[in-house]
Amino acid sequence: MSKTEKKAPPAFIFGQRPKHIEDTVKFPLPDGTQAEVKVQFAYRTRKEFGALWDEIAASGQELAKAVEGETITYEGLMGKGNETNAKNALKYISGWEGVPVELSAASLEQLFDEAPAASPAFWEAYRNAVLTGRLGN
Repeated sequence: MSKTEKKAPPAFIFGQRPKHIEDTVKFPLPDGTQAEVKVQFAYRTRKEFGALWDEIAASGQELAKAVEGETITYEGLMGKGNETNAKNALKYISGWEGVPVELSAASLEQLFDEAPAASPAFWEAYRNAVLTGRLGN
């Protein structure tokens, strides 16, 4: 290689990882419209994501144990599900835009109660962003 030729930058730098990744999460609303929320997710490596998934799966088992022996009502089950999903979402969502309230467990619980498609949409967007990635800003 001559002195005038420039060396191409590396395609990937090991150990250089983002703190956050952003994506726009879309989900249907009960009135037939679609919500779009710009979300900031916590970055995790593939192994770290696997550990998070294990933690979230364990919380589902804890939810099942919590209702064991109780008189189960659908209202109670839905409420505990929203609460668990909100706590879990805060483990991977670090911010959002386009929502008129602050990101919190309470705001996520209300969102998941009023727009049931939101919870799985957030998880699926996060899973895809971490495991598959995306192009562009």
